[in-house]
Amino acid sequence: MTLYEIERQIEEAIDKLFSAVDEETGEVDEAALHALDELKAERAVKMDNIGAYIKNLEAEVVALKEESKALAKRADTKARKIERLKEYVANNMLSRSETKYESTRVVFSFRKSEKVVIRDENAIPKKYLVKKVEFAPDKVAIKAALKAGSKVRGAEIVENQNLQVK
Repeated sequence: MTLYEIERQIEEAIDKLFSAVDEETGEVDEAALHALDELKAERAVKMDNIGAYIKNLEAEVVALKEESKALAKRADTKARKIERLKEYVANNMLSRSETKYESTRVVFSFRKSEKVVIRDENAIPKKYLVKKVEFAPDKVAIKAALKAGSKVRGAEIVENQNLQVK
């Protein structure tokens, strides 16, 4: 029975109790009084059960949040391990001048990428600086200028080998 139903029955029991009072003697019907007491006890049990359920849910929420933190930490650890393993395989392949390894379960290959490495941020001309909270070199513009053959003091293009796992 729900709390709402118990409350409704308590109201009915109170109405019945008042209507069952002997007007001459003022005595109350014992059966109606007993029924009211049982409903009050049932309500108390229901309230206690709901309270215990809420406490369990709150404890579960805390546990889930803690587990979420632990899982995030584990995920970060695994991500770092992936990077170390990729570096390990890449170094091994490059030392053997391999560009691709393929088996039925995995393919290791390299793809070229380019990035601008800023050797001296203070030497970068202002036209290649973008306004952020602080000045920072505009690597996209610097890369375009270097590709076009311009000299940009303090910057160069470095070619990388990035390992792909499929």
